[in-house]
Amino acid sequence: MVRTADGVELTGADGTLRVRGPIVARPVAGQVRIDDTTYRGAALVRPAAEGVTAVNLVELETYLLGVVPREIGGGRPPEELEAVKAQAIAARTYAVRQLGRRDALGFDYYGSVLDQVYGGMDAEDETTTRAVRETRGEVVVHDGEPIEAYYHSTCGGRTAALEEVWGGEPRPYLRSVSDRRPDGGWYCESSNRFRWTEHWTHDELLATLTAGLRERGEVGAVTRVESLEVTGRTRSGRAEALRVATNL
Repeated sequence: MVRTADGVELTGADGTLRVRGPIVARPVAGQVRIDDTTYRGAALVRPAAEGVTAVNLVELETYLLGVVPREIGGGRPPEELEAVKAQAIAARTYAVRQLGRRDALGFDYYGSVLDQVYGGMDAEDETTTRAVRETRGEVVVHDGEPIEAYYHSTCGGRTAALEEVWGGEPRPYLRSVSDRRPDGGWYCESSNRFRWTEHWTHDELLATLTAGLRERGEVGAVTRVESLEVTGRTRSGRAEALRVATNL
């Protein structure tokens, strides 16, 4: 399958078919394969600036069957069903709230962390499928509207309020809360990103600093970074301001 000037070109064992504009493939079996992944539903294929764009066409509840295992992890035991249900409700709420925001792109959601990770049929498993089906149609609302159900894998011990991350008006349901367990540990400490260290060489740091200054039109003869100091933190304790001393 390749892009043409005004559509797409499909080549098979029995010849070539050229189609103007987008095409929709609806296999009788109700499954489509895009690259190396199998999806339920149909596939819409249309020309893109580079190559073609393939969009999986499925109902919301079917979409969630491939999202929940990718976001919370597949292979969960039955005793964790209630936690998986909470993930299913969060994922559904996010999807409902975001519906239509990417209309200009010709689809509803990216299948990655830009929205929610989506693995299609290949990701489905018994516990996550049960969680989606047993919470069918359930969403979290505030003042009669689905909430902005942002979620994450790791908080480092404390979540951040919405305005700390993206600015804008605070949300009463997206406040900073502690992740500490009653026994003194942390709920997300098993994550490999709970505590982490990043190492930069002097030259890497200098290149990043210079690029930032160039964007602001403030490039001088900076050749050395003397020191770094955190000068401001958010209410959740994250660094939000640095003082950088250079040779200038």
